[in-house]
Amino acid sequence: MSKQFRFYATKSDLIGGFDRVSKLVDLLYVDAWLHENPKIPVFADLSTWQELGENASGKSAGAGFFLVVKTTEPLKMKTVKMDSGGSKFKFEPLLNPSSIVIQPSGVYKESDPQLLIAGMCGTALNNPDSTNLYSQFRKAFLRGFNKQSDGSFIGPDATSRLSEGEFDLK
Repeated sequence: MSKQFRFYATKSDLIGGFDRVSKLVDLLYVDAWLHENPKIPVFADLSTWQELGENASGKSAGAGFFLVVKTTEPLKMKTVKMDSGGSKFKFEPLLNPSSIVIQPSGVYKESDPQLLIAGMCGTALNNPDSTNLYSQFRKAFLRGFNKQSDGSFIGPDATSRLSEGEFDLK
């Protein structure tokens, strides 16, 4: 990715970040995983995504992966022919050069203590529209987050809950 930032955020931090971003620009969040049919989930507000703030796998990719585009941008879908026959479908950054991607942070509850898994946001290409969207998104989303010594950011609710020993960072 051309530009990216890593962050730790609880569901509350994520909702706050997405709310701040939505006041600046109208976006769509498109599920960027490989899908069985071309009707791929698209969210106007990622705060409504049922799994927001959770991480089912304990790995960074376990909390979703979304292509983020302005609502005015056309979306291009990729059809992937499978060796076993049939096709699968996805939206990917290379076909949507003005997009950015986000993997939300999430809590993995299957460990003791629970783990807050890092999220990531970035650009895939050095496209001026993508870079501009990334800058706007980053500035609004991270308002109120604290920068860590490793260059990552941690949300205010995550900071509070971490200090209370509710979870560890991963």
